[in-house]
Amino acid sequence: MTTTETNRPTNERADRVIRQHVAYAVAAAAVPVPLGDILAVTAVQLDLVRSLAELHRQRYDPESGKALVAALTGVSVARIGASAFKAVPGVGTLVGGAAQLTLSAASTYAIGKVFDRHFAGGGTLRDFDVAARRDEYERHVQEGTDPS
Repeated sequence: MTTTETNRPTNERADRVIRQHVAYAVAAAAVPVPLGDILAVTAVQLDLVRSLAELHRQRYDPESGKALVAALTGVSVARIGASAFKAVPGVGTLVGGAAQLTLSAASTYAIGKVFDRHFAGGGTLRDFDVAARRDEYERHVQEGTDPS
């Protein structure tokens, strides 16, 4: 059994931290400056990983956090495209903005779920295996974009 399964208060706190950071990511994604929104969302996602590491009493190293989040999420073509689309006046701003909000929320949710599970199982940033967690990340992105 993982720490999360045996310690329900930790699980509830982690869920709350993830929800807060998803809300912050949505706000950051609303930054009207193309690519500025991606930088702001990335900062929120790094803070999420740091917060979850602290919650699970794991050491957080900013450089490792940056490298792992970048490797896990990739510099998503969809996120860059949605961000750049904001530069098109009128409809581009609306469509690009809406797409960026959705992608940022889903990606942040997925990062939170993946790192929470990893840390809850006693994992650290040092032993985080991006390749082994990529499918889990993608599943959570899908969950995060599911309207139901």
